[in-house]
Amino acid sequence: MSDYVLRTATADDLDAVSRVRREAFGATGAPETAYRSVIEPERIHLAERAGEIAGVAGIFTRDMAVPGGVIPVAHVTGVAVANAHTRRGLLRRLITDQLTTAPEALAALWASEGRIYQRFGYGLASQNVTLRANLREVSLRMPPSPGELRGVVPANAIAEFSQVYSRVLPTRPGWTGRSETWWKHLTLDAETRREGHTAERAVLFENPDGVVDGYARGIASRPAGTTTGPSRRSTSSRWSPRRPRPTPSCTASCCASTWPAPWSRA
Repeated sequence: MSDYVLRTATADDLDAVSRVRREAFGATGAPETAYRSVIEPERIHLAERAGEIAGVAGIFTRDMAVPGGVIPVAHVTGVAVANAHTRRGLLRRLITDQLTTAPEALAALWASEGRIYQRFGYGLASQNVTLRANLREVSLRMPPSPGELRGVVPANAIAEFSQVYSRVLPTRPGWTGRSETWWKHLTLDAETRREGHTAERAVLFENPDGVVDGYARGIASRPAGTTTGPSRRSTSSRWSPRRPRPTPSCTASCCASTWPAPWSRA
């Protein structure tokens, strides 16, 4: 173990970091380069031996909403050990070094294997639910708010998305803050990343005063085994409360105005 050295990454290490991560997570296809717009080399911890990168553990510098406010939280990402270097304690060394040097009081991650991280003090913080339904058979019970929907190209509506998201963020514990750089990354819609889906679409909801109160983003794709007829799904929707606390008269009814999104209405 003494021949492994821990150090901080530089921009010159990013290709090697990508290789270690792709090998560990079984990634296929061409390497994804879009993430480099948000990656922070100075926040990536490396385990290196004889000039070869054996393990990595990164952090995104972002805020997170918690009960009572929005605070800096270390968003741990891309933790991986190369196959030839596993079972040598590198994961423990990397995570320990990461947590002891990070200035944030809290750290969070999406774990590919949750049981790995409990030993470092991580615990279950949230659950994710996915609902699949035929939109012809379901509807929301509350009526929509008065206002108008306006179709936009997502990459051209970052300012509106950001304003709505920032207003909602403090009321949604667990949501992560998004800088302009992150918005550009999240709305990047290169054709090579669509995997058979359409270009991303979006609508803004404007109240009678012309204020954008919500948005919905989504894509459409054909059902497997068919050549016609899109299967539409919304990937993201947000609505902004106009009062300190969400109430059915503002948030829920605004949500009803953007759901289902227009491309989901047959």
